[in-house]
Amino acid sequence: MKRLVLSLPFLVLAAGCVIRTVPVGYAPPPEPMAQPVVVAPPPAPAPAPAMQVWYAGPHFIPDAYGGGWCYEEGPHVHPYYPDRPDAYAYEGGYYSYTGPWAFVYVDGHPLPGGGWCFIRGAHTHDFYPPRGAEWQYQRDHRGYAYRGPYRPNRLPPVSYWPRPAPRPAFQRPAPAPAPAPYPAEYPAQYGRPSPAPAPAPYAYPRPVPAP
Repeated sequence: MKRLVLSLPFLVLAAGCVIRTVPVGYAPPPEPMAQPVVVAPPPAPAPAPAMQVWYAGPHFIPDAYGGGWCYEEGPHVHPYYPDRPDAYAYEGGYYSYTGPWAFVYVDGHPLPGGGWCFIRGAHTHDFYPPRGAEWQYQRDHRGYAYRGPYRPNRLPPVSYWPRPAPRPAFQRPAPAPAPAPYPAEYPAQYGRPSPAPAPAPYAYPRPVPAP
């Protein structure tokens, strides 16, 4: 019996086992967790630069941008090109409206000089309306309707419409004359002319001896 008890440690060593003593209530620390890799989102693309088209003087506004008439007198910028390039002159980087001078009005409205127009429905005049909230642009007619306080029996003063008709800022310049054609080279098939012969030396007569 004693031999069996003494031989147990040798059997354990022979089997390659290692016995560790762990105190009661002890827990090994947890292994550190791998930190998540934070990927930054790609930067937002830069906004496209706003379109800048320069105009000189009043002009029509395309229907896609509200329609109507722009009253700016001097150079100014818009984010759109003219809807009718044939009605504009382009010079020095500016678009200038050159006509036609036809503006649509709907129903009755005041007239330049203190009068009143009695035409019903859509019709045209060769002047644009004054600048004010009483002139409402109607996109279905592509024209202006008057919604102000004046009536045929209560006409506006003459000063209400100070500018009866627009005028172009400048006339379209005449096209430059075409340059003169470049002189053509001498045709090779005609050959080169032979050079002129050298002039013969001039023979002066001998002087007569003095007497």
